[in-house]
Amino acid sequence: MRDDDDELARALAQDLSERATINVLRDDAAELVELLAESAPLPPFGSASAMTTYRRLMSEHQRCCRLQARLRALLG
Repeated sequence: MRDDDDELARALAQDLSERATINVLRDDAAELVELLAESAPLPPFGSASAMTTYRRLMSEHQRCCRLQARLRALLG
């Protein structure tokens, strides 16, 4: 009986950990959406500020892709 309780406790802890991770990822995704909204409108093409904005957007895009991959892995 004790083994069953231990197994149940581990399963619950794992579930809570996954839920906490999903909540953090959702918060990160919401922050990403806000960042992307703040970046519009884009500066003139070829300007230094356009390149900085482009680099930032690409960095955020890569971060978003990593977040999506983590979410897919967690949700199966």
